[in-house]
Amino acid sequence: MKKFKKNNKKAWLRIFEASIAILLLLGVIMIVLNKSNTQNTNSEIPTLERNILVSISQDQNLRNQVLAGNKVSLEGYVSNLKPRGLDYSVNICSVEDICPLQVSSEIIINRDIYADSIIIASNSTTYEEKQLKIFFWRV
Repeated sequence: MKKFKKNNKKAWLRIFEASIAILLLLGVIMIVLNKSNTQNTNSEIPTLERNILVSISQDQNLRNQVLAGNKVSLEGYVSNLKPRGLDYSVNICSVEDICPLQVSSEIIINRDIYADSIIIASNSTTYEEKQLKIFFWRV
């Protein structure tokens, strides 16, 4: 009877060790998968920005909104295209100016900010050009 209890304790100890090893292995796999998903998403943000800017530059109505300085309609357009988990800011300025991010620093502290810009020029008799800049960061 004594020998049976001793072997039984060893069996439970081995089961416990195997369970801990499996949990550690699953934890490592989860961490690796999470890091790879984050890296893929970070590389997609500049592509997203470029696609949004190109689509704005090809839509005559949105081009006119940029030239008129109407950020509200552009923000609505970008809001419909952006994925969840990202926040954004749109800025319209002169081509000669630096187009800064116009949000409070508390919102973007310790965040990676992605920015891209495009120049929109009028095609009418009066030549006018504006710079449209989009900023994205994770929420």
